[in-house]
Amino acid sequence: DLHSFPTRRSSDLLVQPLIIYVTTSGFDLTSPCYTMRNTCVELLHGKLQDDSLAAFIFELDEDDDIEDPKNWLKCQPNLGLTVTEDYIKSELVKAKNNPNLMTNFKTKILNKWVASAIGEWIPAEYILKCSEKVNLEEWGNHVCYVGLDLSSVSDMTAISVLVFDNINQKYIFKNYYFLPQSALEESPNREKYRNWYQQKYLDLTSGNVVDYEYILNQIQKINQVVPIESIYYDSWQSTALIIKLTELGYNCVPFSQSTGSMNRPTRHCEMIARNEHLVLDDNPITRWMFSNCELREDYNNNVKPIKLNKMSENKIDGVAALCDALGGYLTETHYDNTLISI
Repeated sequence: DLHSFPTRRSSDLLVQPLIIYVTTSGFDLTSPCYTMRNTCVELLHGKLQDDSLAAFIFELDEDDDIEDPKNWLKCQPNLGLTVTEDYIKSELVKAKNNPNLMTNFKTKILNKWVASAIGEWIPAEYILKCSEKVNLEEWGNHVCYVGLDLSSVSDMTAISVLVFDNINQKYIFKNYYFLPQSALEESPNREKYRNWYQQKYLDLTSGNVVDYEYILNQIQKINQVVPIESIYYDSWQSTALIIKLTELGYNCVPFSQSTGSMNRPTRHCEMIARNEHLVLDDNPITRWMFSNCELREDYNNNVKPIKLNKMSENKIDGVAALCDALGGYLTETHYDNTLISI
């Protein structure tokens, strides 16, 4: 199935090929299959033109009830022939009785893309719906709250900027990502990173370690656009950068990464995503990182996002930075975070 292919390398090497792809949906929203699917959707809607590509997508509409048999013909054109309604009903019962099977039911039976192979923290459709272009310059009369997830040496560093829209009660986030140049050659994610760098979603710093001076300059640029009220960071990764920021007058506050501390922003993030009070800057890195999250729960029913299967290539730095900013914001007393000109 195309959805399981990590790259397009094999097909791209063919000369004047006639290729037929037949696939179900999957759970890697950065895969070539999902990229092709989005291209096909735009072709079918008339937004793109390509006479060499014929696309057929069988899936439920966004608001369809997945338990209503009347909707199943949309995702199963052979319903009643190679796939029976009774079979789908039996698979649905299994999925409802065992939530771990729901992802497989959605991708293989309903042809829906989901964010995780083992289950979703926040379903991908909510994250996609929350994604739109964010221009911080439009919020210059507000203050912002910054979450900072610092890498140890050569990993990704993320900055998450939160502005609260008092009028519409929306939490607006813009994320920035930084990576040392060497990661484009050494990282298991190098192909993704190269693509994101070319599309200007990712900033590179020279050398094989993260350049914190570069990140400091980016924070100062943000402060010039939207004044920074507080910077929240993981104290375990505290470095000279925090000392320098404090010396420059920024209010830097450590935010505990314990499950107890992360519980409130984690649950609040899911709530505002589901009720459409969350706005995420339209960045594929952020969506990828949300898809890499699973929840850890302690004996007090507190939860926090952690890496999917603890695999090193499944980065969640942007989500961690977002939760730091949101958690810090939620701990403060707020009356009005707009600036008043006198």
